[in-house]
Amino acid sequence: MNIITKHPVNNLGYGFINPKYLPKGKDENYLRNLQNKNEISYRELSSAEKKILIKNGNSSDDWNKIFVSNTFDPDLVKMQFQTEVINLGYKAADYFKKYPGRFISSHLSDWTADKKEVPVGQGVIDWKEFFAAAKTGGVKSILVPDGQLELPFG
Repeated sequence: MNIITKHPVNNLGYGFINPKYLPKGKDENYLRNLQNKNEISYRELSSAEKKILIKNGNSSDDWNKIFVSNTFDPDLVKMQFQTEVINLGYKAADYFKKYPGRFISSHLSDWTADKKEVPVGQGVIDWKEFFAAAKTGGVKSILVPDGQLELPFG
């Protein structure tokens, strides 16, 4: 059995090393950077880069915690849509229309009204609407877990 621990979303990507293994006054990035042998240096985002990322529909709980290399191009940052968020009331088609051209891929799954996962095409997601809007969203790749796709769509 797997153990699932929920943490606040603003903790994602942080605190991934137990503090007892960190030198006093250092965070997990200190150890990661010691192990970085590729000689790439990282810096904080510039204010211009943050503005571009925000304009393109990206968000962060703290932009100052994001480090990039000097070759970073904020215009290349794209999004992936997880259809599972239908369980939270979010429809992919709405986001594809709101952020045209911003999505590079989508990970498909389907769900019943009572939030049980079912093969794609057997749940509540309107797939005709999804695929029509995916073109607007710029989706180039569709990811489907093994055994989760049953054709034809209803």
